[in-house]
Amino acid sequence: NSTKYSTDILNMIRMRLSDYMDNLTEISQDILYERKIYDVLKNDSDVEDPLMRFEYESTVNSYLKMVVITRPEIRAICIYSTDGRSYYQDDNTKEAGPKDGIPYPQMLGKARAKKGKPYLHIVSENNKVEDIYLVRQINDREDFSELGLMVIQIKKEVFDEVYQGLTGNLQNIMILTSSMELVSTRDDDNLSAYSGLLFDKIKGASGEIADEKTGLFISYHTLDNTGWKIVAYITLDELYRDANILRKNIAILCVIMTIVMIVPTLFIAMDIVNPINKLVKGMEKVQAGGDNVQIQIDRG
Repeated sequence: NSTKYSTDILNMIRMRLSDYMDNLTEISQDILYERKIYDVLKNDSDVEDPLMRFEYESTVNSYLKMVVITRPEIRAICIYSTDGRSYYQDDNTKEAGPKDGIPYPQMLGKARAKKGKPYLHIVSENNKVEDIYLVRQINDREDFSELGLMVIQIKKEVFDEVYQGLTGNLQNIMILTSSMELVSTRDDDNLSAYSGLLFDKIKGASGEIADEKTGLFISYHTLDNTGWKIVAYITLDELYRDANILRKNIAILCVIMTIVMIVPTLFIAMDIVNPINKLVKGMEKVQAGGDNVQIQIDRG
């Protein structure tokens, strides 16, 4: 059943994405409670000795570099202090971009509103996601006053990995943000053709739609922790193709079975009818005055 298959695939992708997001949250939690970073944010503003400041910076940068290197899902990390200092490390790829490219002012207000809880900051263009950041405010452990801001840039291509080993021939799958911005898709060509139709039909947290007007079957699920949607879509012609093939095969099988049943029946009938016909002809000869009429019947 194609619809059940697509639903099962979406559930598997949803669980993988949820685990992935939970893992990113745990990484941010580890950074949040790293003593080196906490001490620097809390005390560095009071340190006037340049050598001591350099030592603080080296300690934090070394730790951040270690996290970036050992976590394949992370592109870059930046820690901002409330007094304008920042500590930045990336994976040395062109996709990381400069530190100045991080939209810090827009992030700061949203992070404060979250009061220490992580959130995903999306940078998009033409409804396509360009960059994804996990952002979290860092607070003092004693009085909960603001100490800084943590920004983790996530490798967007990692989201493509959630399809691996799952989708088989199900090519038309995409991941959308809660604002219906495209995070990832397996088929850009089909998406360009169907995006307007798809976005108009996707309503609510989950569902399945067979729309005769658009000729599409759409199935989708929503992630609880982000509000993102995983969407699978297929044309109704493709959806019904298996049923049509099965129907055709059944028709062919019926024809074959009919032939198989008729042919032996014909042979049996001929085997019965031929002797009768010979007997009738012989009797006709007798009636016509024949004196020596022989009827040979060979039933083989």
